[in-house]
Amino acid sequence: MDQIVEHTAGQDKSDITIKKSTCRMCHGGCGVNLHIQDEKIIKVEGDPDHPINKGALCPMGAASLEQIYNPKRLKYPMRRVGERGEGKWERISWDEAYDEMVSKIKETQSEYGEESIWVGTGTGRHHFAYVSRFANAIGTPNWCEPGTAQCFRPRVHGSVLTMGQLPICTYTNEELPDLIMFWGHNPIYSSPDGEMGFGVKEALVRKPKTIVIDPRETMLAKRADIWLQLRPGTDDALALAMLNVIIEEDLHDKEFVEKWCHGFEELAERVKQYTPEWAEPITWCKADQIREAARLYATVKPSMLEWGVGIEHTPACFQTVRALLCLPSITGNIDQPGGWAFGMLAIPPFPQLFDTMSEEKQRKRLGYDQFKVLSGELAQLPSAHIPTLFEAIRTSKP
Repeated sequence: MDQIVEHTAGQDKSDITIKKSTCRMCHGGCGVNLHIQDEKIIKVEGDPDHPINKGALCPMGAASLEQIYNPKRLKYPMRRVGERGEGKWERISWDEAYDEMVSKIKETQSEYGEESIWVGTGTGRHHFAYVSRFANAIGTPNWCEPGTAQCFRPRVHGSVLTMGQLPICTYTNEELPDLIMFWGHNPIYSSPDGEMGFGVKEALVRKPKTIVIDPRETMLAKRADIWLQLRPGTDDALALAMLNVIIEEDLHDKEFVEKWCHGFEELAERVKQYTPEWAEPITWCKADQIREAARLYATVKPSMLEWGVGIEHTPACFQTVRALLCLPSITGNIDQPGGWAFGMLAIPPFPQLFDTMSEEKQRKRLGYDQFKVLSGELAQLPSAHIPTLFEAIRTSKP
């Protein structure tokens, strides 16, 4: 409900209205109070009633007005009138812009086929679903954005195929973790998905045990109980060695594994050869330090695995994700207060129209046959494989 704020001396006499909203300067959903005067936002502040950020606001959120009212922000359709790179543009009407775009789309569809159009976007944010819906609506299977392959989506795909859903760290329960393992992640500075940084800082106030896995000596690494300065890109080897220690030393949660895990015996057999001594020359982490970290993680509960996109910026990230998913699974730190949880699915997914595209047309998605989880029949969010797409642009094949 709107509130009317009383004016102090020197303020304009017109009323200031406060409206509750949500910050979207990143993927997150922190609550904000918008101070509105004469139909213009004059101040953005954190909403103290919001369960996630509890009145706090990061620098991005605090700078919202600089984006909204930036004089250089595009407000109207612009058509280039000079050569590419000259920076010469003219303003045109929305009708002109739409007519021109529709004309070019129809012309391309008629001459080269619908699949010849590539619809690309930057990081997903709140317009993510609309872009893929647009691509499906005009009949092209060749939609993509970088996050589907190199940032976050491998974690989603890996989680869905391994355990049915993406697990998340929860800091809104009364019970906070007694141990946090930060893997390729520095949330107190990067604060991915917005609210993450606030929750982590609140948890750290209670002084939980911390393990940091990062090539860089971050602030978190300086304060960690254990810092594993691994060789970049060797996360798989480290995860396998930690699984080896936990299983070989009988530190796994037997009750949880028996009730909820499938394939534990196969996993135990698979990781037998991957000892910390095997991992040391690969990861550059000392074998005894790997053992210490594995033992600490397995014996302190509840614990959280805070993982970041540093993991997904490596070539084998999909299998890295699957290896890391095994750590909370065999230690019983899933769907527990202070550990990982599965989000609620109360709101139906946004209709992105993937189901309207025929199988024949889907097979024309670049990467369909080779990259089945990203682009093919196993894809949860089907998108084109970007390197293959760039190759097609360079070579005209297909």
